[in-house]
Amino acid sequence: MATALGHLQKTDPKGFHVAVKDGRVVAFASTILRGNTYFLSMFWALPRLQSKGVGRRVLTRAFEHPCPPASAVRCVFASLDNRAQALYLKFGMRPRGLIYPLKGAPKHSPRPAFNVHLAQIGPVGSDHARDACRRGEIRLRLPRCTA
Repeated sequence: MATALGHLQKTDPKGFHVAVKDGRVVAFASTILRGNTYFLSMFWALPRLQSKGVGRRVLTRAFEHPCPPASAVRCVFASLDNRAQALYLKFGMRPRGLIYPLKGAPKHSPRPAFNVHLAQIGPVGSDHARDACRRGEIRLRLPRCTA
Protein backbone atom coordinates (compact mmCIF):
# COMPACT_ATOMS: atom_id res chain seq x y z
CA MET A 1 0.00 0.00 0.00
CA ALA A 2 2.84 2.39 0.82
CA THR A 3 4.24 2.01 -2.71
CA ALA A 4 0.89 2.90 -4.32
CA LEU A 5 0.39 5.88 -2.01
CA GLY A 6 3.96 7.07 -2.65
CA HIS A 7 3.39 6.87 -6.41
CA LEU A 8 0.18 8.89 -6.19
CA GLN A 9 1.83 11.47 -3.99
CA LYS A 10 4.68 11.86 -6.52
CA THR A 11 2.57 11.92 -9.70
CA ASP A 12 -0.33 14.01 -8.37
CA PRO A 13 0.97 15.83 -5.28
CA LYS A 14 -1.78 18.46 -5.34
CA GLY A 15 -4.44 15.75 -5.28
CA PHE A 16 -3.13 13.92 -2.21
CA HIS A 17 -4.63 15.10 1.11
CA VAL A 18 -4.55 13.73 4.63
CA ALA A 19 -6.28 14.49 7.92
CA VAL A 20 -4.01 14.24 10.95
CA LYS A 21 -5.01 13.89 14.59
CA ASP A 22 -2.47 13.62 17.39
CA GLY A 23 0.32 13.17 14.84
CA ARG A 24 -1.38 10.22 13.07
CA VAL A 25 -3.11 10.07 9.69
CA VAL A 26 -6.81 9.42 10.35
CA ALA A 27 -8.18 9.98 6.82
CA PHE A 28 -6.88 10.54 3.31
CA ALA A 29 -8.10 11.20 -0.21
CA SER A 30 -6.21 10.96 -3.46
CA THR A 31 -7.39 12.43 -6.75
CA ILE A 32 -5.88 12.13 -10.20
CA LEU A 33 -6.45 14.77 -12.85
CA ARG A 34 -5.90 13.60 -16.43
CA GLY A 35 -7.21 15.95 -19.08
CA ASN A 36 -10.88 16.52 -18.34
CA THR A 37 -11.25 13.53 -16.00
CA TYR A 38 -10.93 14.07 -12.27
CA PHE A 39 -10.78 10.65 -10.64
CA LEU A 40 -11.06 9.95 -6.91
CA SER A 41 -8.56 7.11 -6.75
CA MET A 42 -8.57 6.50 -2.99
CA PHE A 43 -10.57 7.66 -0.02
CA TRP A 44 -10.39 6.30 3.51
CA ALA A 45 -11.13 7.34 7.10
CA LEU A 46 -10.72 5.55 10.40
CA PRO A 47 -13.99 3.73 11.12
CA ARG A 48 -14.46 5.55 14.44
CA LEU A 49 -14.31 8.89 12.60
CA GLN A 50 -16.70 7.99 9.80
CA SER A 51 -19.88 10.09 9.67
CA LYS A 52 -18.22 12.81 11.76
CA GLY A 53 -17.37 15.24 8.91
CA VAL A 54 -13.67 14.39 8.59
CA GLY A 55 -14.10 12.68 5.21
CA ARG A 56 -16.15 15.57 3.84
CA ARG A 57 -13.40 18.04 4.77
CA VAL A 58 -10.69 15.87 3.20
CA LEU A 59 -12.71 15.41 -0.01
CA THR A 60 -13.43 19.15 -0.18
CA ARG A 61 -9.69 19.88 -0.15
CA ALA A 62 -8.93 17.06 -2.58
CA PHE A 63 -11.48 18.37 -5.10
CA GLU A 64 -10.45 22.02 -4.74
CA HIS A 65 -6.82 21.31 -5.61
CA PRO A 66 -5.18 21.14 -8.16
CA CYS A 67 -7.91 23.51 -9.41
CA PRO A 68 -9.38 21.36 -12.19
CA PRO A 69 -11.16 22.99 -15.12
CA ALA A 70 -14.83 23.74 -14.48
CA SER A 71 -15.75 21.25 -17.21
CA ALA A 72 -13.88 18.38 -15.51
CA VAL A 73 -15.90 15.23 -14.95
CA ARG A 74 -15.61 13.80 -11.43
CA CYS A 75 -15.66 10.05 -11.21
CA VAL A 76 -15.01 7.27 -8.73
CA PHE A 77 -15.08 3.51 -8.59
CA ALA A 78 -17.62 3.50 -5.76
CA SER A 79 -17.77 1.21 -2.78
CA LEU A 80 -20.86 -0.51 -1.43
CA ASP A 81 -20.68 1.62 1.73
CA ASN A 82 -23.86 3.71 1.79
CA ARG A 83 -22.15 6.50 3.75
CA ALA A 84 -19.42 6.77 1.11
CA GLN A 85 -21.97 6.77 -1.70
CA ALA A 86 -23.93 9.57 -0.05
CA LEU A 87 -20.75 11.61 0.25
CA TYR A 88 -19.81 10.94 -3.39
CA LEU A 89 -23.24 12.21 -4.47
CA LYS A 90 -22.68 15.43 -2.53
CA PHE A 91 -19.49 15.95 -4.54
CA GLY A 92 -21.22 15.46 -7.89
CA MET A 93 -20.27 11.85 -8.55
CA ARG A 94 -23.24 9.78 -9.69
CA PRO A 95 -23.20 5.98 -9.35
CA ARG A 96 -23.68 3.91 -12.48
CA GLY A 97 -24.44 0.22 -12.43
CA LEU A 98 -23.82 -0.38 -8.75
CA ILE A 99 -24.87 -3.63 -7.16
CA TYR A 100 -26.63 -3.11 -3.85
CA PRO A 101 -26.76 -5.80 -1.18
CA LEU A 102 -30.22 -6.96 -0.15
CA LYS A 103 -30.96 -7.81 3.48
CA GLY A 104 -33.79 -9.61 5.16
CA ALA A 105 -36.05 -12.50 4.32
CA PRO A 106 -37.73 -12.41 0.91
CA LYS A 107 -41.41 -11.48 0.87
CA HIS A 108 -44.13 -12.74 -1.44
CA SER A 109 -44.67 -10.59 -4.51
CA PRO A 110 -48.03 -8.83 -4.73
CA ARG A 111 -50.57 -10.32 -7.09
CA PRO A 112 -50.69 -8.65 -10.51
CA ALA A 113 -53.46 -6.10 -11.08
CA PHE A 114 -54.84 -8.23 -13.93
CA ASN A 115 -54.79 -11.91 -14.86
CA VAL A 116 -51.92 -13.01 -17.06
CA HIS A 117 -51.87 -16.24 -19.01
CA LEU A 118 -48.51 -17.41 -20.34
CA ALA A 119 -48.30 -20.02 -23.04
CA GLN A 120 -45.19 -21.48 -24.63
CA ILE A 121 -45.04 -21.04 -28.39
CA GLY A 122 -42.71 -23.42 -30.15
CA PRO A 123 -39.77 -25.31 -28.70
CA VAL A 124 -37.52 -23.67 -26.09
CA GLY A 125 -34.56 -21.88 -27.65
CA SER A 126 -36.16 -21.55 -31.10
CA ASP A 127 -37.01 -18.41 -33.00
CA HIS A 128 -40.56 -19.68 -33.59
CA ALA A 129 -42.23 -17.08 -31.31
CA ARG A 130 -40.30 -14.15 -32.80
CA ASP A 131 -41.07 -15.33 -36.33
CA ALA A 132 -44.76 -15.82 -35.44
CA CYS A 133 -44.90 -12.24 -34.12
CA ARG A 134 -43.37 -10.93 -37.34
CA ARG A 135 -45.93 -12.84 -39.42
CA GLY A 136 -48.73 -11.39 -37.27
CA GLU A 137 -49.81 -14.78 -35.94
CA ILE A 138 -49.31 -13.63 -32.34
CA ARG A 139 -50.72 -10.43 -30.91
CA LEU A 140 -50.28 -9.09 -27.42
CA ARG A 141 -53.67 -8.53 -25.80
CA LEU A 142 -53.84 -6.58 -22.56
CA PRO A 143 -57.02 -5.83 -20.63
CA ARG A 144 -58.31 -2.29 -20.88
CA CYS A 145 -57.46 0.03 -18.05
CA THR A 146 -60.54 0.82 -15.96
CA ALA A 147 -58.89 3.40 -13.75
